[in-house]
Amino acid sequence: MENLAGRWFIDGIDLYGTFGLFIEEGSADFLKFPPKKNSIEHDWQDSNGRDIDLSRIFFDQREGTLDMAIIATDREDFFDKQMAFIAQMTQPGTRRLTLHSHGERSYYIYYKECNNYKPVKALTGEDTGYFAHRFSMVVIEPEPVIDAQHLFIIDHDDNYLIA
Repeated sequence: MENLAGRWFIDGIDLYGTFGLFIEEGSADFLKFPPKKNSIEHDWQDSNGRDIDLSRIFFDQREGTLDMAIIATDREDFFDKQMAFIAQMTQPGTRRLTLHSHGERSYYIYYKECNNYKPVKALTGEDTGYFAHRFSMVVIEPEPVIDAQHLFIIDHDDNYLIA
């Protein structure tokens, strides 16, 4: 089996090395643009359209669904890893999710809910030596991180100046 250590972290803790957990899909949810909050606007009765303040744009929270799996060596190891992961994710405050596939970027998230929890029948059982379960975990990024270090300069004709 491929070494999955060092790819996903919660608060600096290696998900695979500590919890036997890996993310199958869903990290792309954090690459989507967060939804824009409504701007201040006014509908003047004596002019066409609406007057919208676009001088500053603000974003709303972003929601992501992570398709994950836990692999353990036996039933007791599985329940220990599962309970430890739940305890980690439900601590007060946000958790720092770091994704190797995103160039070690971190996202501050909190747990919302767990969906689609099921055992992986091909791996789970006393005779296989593994216990594996798949699930989808919904998380919220309450204050989406906008990468301000990649700002672009434009000229008077609105052309991007790229170095």
